[in-house]
This record gives sequence, C-alpha cells and structure tokens, in this order.
Amino acid sequence: MRHVDKWELNPFRLATVRAYAKEYPYWIKKRAYMSSTTRSQRLDEPQGNAKGAGRPTENLAIKRAQLSKKIDMIEKIVREVDPFIYKYLLKGVTEGTTYEKLQSSGMTCSRNTYYSRRREFYYKLSQKMRLLGV
Repeated sequence: MRHVDKWELNPFRLATVRAYAKEYPYWIKKRAYMSSTTRSQRLDEPQGNAKGAGRPTENLAIKRAQLSKKIDMIEKIVREVDPFIYKYLLKGVTEGTTYEKLQSSGMTCSRNTYYSRRREFYYKLSQKMRLLGV
C-alpha cells in the first residue's frame, strides 16, 4: 500500500488551489494599476441612485483591499511554510517555476524538501480557501 503524505489533497482540489495561487502575479499587477480614480464622466453611465455610481474612490479602495487580502494570504502562508526559502517557494507556486530553475537562481534546499514544502503550501492554502468559502 502506498504511503499517504499528510499534505496530500484530492487531485481536483489540488488543481483548484494551484490555479488560485497562479493568479497571484495578476493580482499584483492589477493592484498596481488601480491607483487613480480620476476619469472623465461617461454619458452612458447612470447618474445618482445606481449602486456604486458616484463613489469611484470608495469602490477602488474596496477592490484594492480585496486584492491586498488575497496577496497577503498567499505571502503569509508561504512564509509560514518555510521562512528560509519563501521567495523561491513563492515563485514556484505562483509562476510555476521549476525546481531546477529555482536551484540555479540560488535556492539551497533539496528536491524532496522543496516538493514537501510545496505540498504543505497547497494544503494550507486549501484549508484557508475553505474557510473563506472558495
């Protein structure tokens, strides 16, 4: 019988968690571009009572806060899993960088250690996502 790792996830859940983590670079870029609420008024926009109309600064702040919460969650879990290789682990789980490329860029842990930490990250992210209803 095969040994079951304590960090093992259902393959379908693992695919969901990996896809979620790979959105991290997009969130970083999107948050960086969400800095200005200055824009001209569109004539086809409803005025007055429409939900969110007339409050662009507030809407932008809410969207930035939501993105920041997601970004912070990913970064916190990576640091919690291994504070020594967190920058490499973050690059691996969010950009799909291979172990070989990470090792050539300065990562000093073994292949088994890296993949164990990666599985732990996905497991902890899955638990956090369940708490958030994702």
